[in-house]
Amino acid sequence: MKRLVHALFFLASSLLLPSCDLLEDYGLQPKPRLTVYRGPSVKVGNGQATAWISVNARQEPIELGLELTNEALYNLPPTNFGVDEIPLPEQAKALTPFDHIQLGWSAQGHPVQGPNGPIPFGPHYDTRFYMTSRAERQAIPAGADPTARFNVLPPAGYLPAPYRAVLGDLPGLGRHWGDAQAFAGMTHTMVLGTYNGQYTFMVPNVLLEELRSGNRTSTPFAQPLYFQETNTYYPTTYNIYATGTAPQTHHITLSGFVRR
Repeated sequence: MKRLVHALFFLASSLLLPSCDLLEDYGLQPKPRLTVYRGPSVKVGNGQATAWISVNARQEPIELGLELTNEALYNLPPTNFGVDEIPLPEQAKALTPFDHIQLGWSAQGHPVQGPNGPIPFGPHYDTRFYMTSRAERQAIPAGADPTARFNVLPPAGYLPAPYRAVLGDLPGLGRHWGDAQAFAGMTHTMVLGTYNGQYTFMVPNVLLEELRSGNRTSTPFAQPLYFQETNTYYPTTYNIYATGTAPQTHHITLSGFVRR
């Protein structure tokens, strides 16, 4: 009788679980096997950066991220620099709308537009996941250029409702948008980018001190009503965490992929 009760409880519980990929969270079966694909490593400061994607047995993306070695977080220069392209593995380009990553180091940080005016945001990495090609991004001129099209916005519904312009119009990057409420007192936030009527990038902004801490965070971010490219997987959550023992490896990733 006791075995029967246990069996019935297990069956009822399994029917309530949202996805077999999450069963390990309930301790009911081993973690599903994922395949990880990695792009080539690129020098960042004194360390390395590598893009990667994990895919389940159904060939669905689980997590897309940037891996930074511990050396990339220390002895950084006092001036800004950027890594123009960190290539994605081909599997990431096939399964998601993303084309490449552009990484920026903001040595002094900068103010962003908060709910009641500018808010300081200290030294940080900008990990821009681009949905346009490198050539298209590099062609974006300075805001003062008469050919610039920063003010050509995506149609209504193609950006999340709470997002407002929070930073300037930057050449080679685009216009930056954020949820102004999210900046107050935060050590990380999600910023989006546009140019010439296109939603062009997603960028988890993470303070250097937060990356160094090794704290694990997973943060859902607002979604638009409509999507430019359909029949592909878009993320709904960004994550920050470290793996391994000292020296640790640090990750800034996207997950919670939904087919649109």
